[in-house]
Order: sequence, then C-alpha cells, then structure tokens
Amino acid sequence: MRERLKKKNNIIIGSLLAVVFLMAVGYAAFATNLNITSTSNITSTWNILITNITSTETGTATDTTTNKTPNSLTADISAELQSPGDKVTYQITVANNGSLDAKLESLTMTTSNNDAILITKSGINQGSVLEANDTAVLTVVMEYNPEVTEQPASTTASTTITFNYVQSSEEYEELYTIEYYSYQGYMDANDEYVTTSQVKVYEKQVHFNEQGINLMPEDMSLQR
Repeated sequence: MRERLKKKNNIIIGSLLAVVFLMAVGYAAFATNLNITSTSNITSTWNILITNITSTETGTATDTTTNKTPNSLTADISAELQSPGDKVTYQITVANNGSLDAKLESLTMTTSNNDAILITKSGINQGSVLEANDTAVLTVVMEYNPEVTEQPASTTASTTITFNYVQSSEEYEELYTIEYYSYQGYMDANDEYVTTSQVKVYEKQVHFNEQGINLMPEDMSLQR
C-alpha cells in the first residue's frame, strides 16, 4: 500500500514539473515575440555645386577663365574678344550629388563691364527643379557687340554667376532605413528577461516627404 502511494505521489510531482516546464517555455517564447524593436536612420544629404566649365571659342576670341572647376555655386568667367564675330560659349554644369531635390530660387549674373561685349545666358531658369543625382547646364555666351563701329578701349569682359538653390518643397523627402530585430532568451530567477541572441529579421527603406506623408511604394509595405 505504501509503495503504491509513493508511486502515485511521484506521478503527481512529475506531472506538476512538466506543467511548470511547459509554462516556462511558453512564456519565454511569448517574451521573444514581444521583443521586436525598430530603428530608423536619416540618410538625406545636401550637395549641389558647379562641377565643370567648358568653353568654345569662335573667331579670334580667347577664353581667359582661370578656374574651370570651382566646386561651389559661384563661377567667374572672362574672355577677350578682338573684333565683330568673336564669341566664347560657356557650358556651366551644376550637379546635385545629394539625395534631396533642389529648386533654383535665384540666378544672378553681373552685367558686362564692357559695352563692346554682350553677355547672355540660357538653359537654366529661376524656379527650375534639379533632381537628386542629376545635372543641369547653363549656357553663357560672351560675344562682340555687332553694333560697335569703333575699336573699344578694352576688348576684355568678365562676369560672376551665382546659383542659389533651396530644397524643393514639392519633391522634398526623407529616406529612412527601418530594421526589425527578434530577441531570444529566458526568464531568470528574478523574473528578468535575459537576451541570449539578437537576429535581424527585416529591413526596408521608407520615404517620407516634409509633411510626414508616407511615400513608400506598395511593394515595400512593412511585413513581418
């Protein structure tokens, strides 16, 4: 009789231990599911500058520009024109090497310091948008004034061109990288969750414009 009671007690104790073990495993798994976090990193950059200036000389004209790669938003160009028909055509390349679209708020060009030489520009207008990773070209022509009938005292001219770009409010957006991690671990004796491993389970890039509207394509929707 005593042996039978002892065996019955052992069965009850074993069953209780099994239940406690299953509860612990289930809680640990539940805790793992709860420990999913995300982080976001803003990777926007602003980098717009004049990268190159090329020139084409016509007639006896001479390009006297000294800095053809200013790496700023200001260009100083100059030329010497001897007679009617002379001209120098400049191609000024502006590059948007950043991640934000930009709008040309203003474009200033100083007037010619010589009435015998005319200076005109075309190709880029105020209000135009320069998209990220794109380029635009401003054409500037310095030419001998055909209305000049007498040889001027000076045959040289120069001008300073300045671009002023601002962020395009219509196209402005931020690029975020969202990462999700799953943490695994166990409950210690003080009911504290101890992490034993961390695994990245998801990563996507998301776009938001300046109003905070999600511009993320449907195929990039967050899925877990």
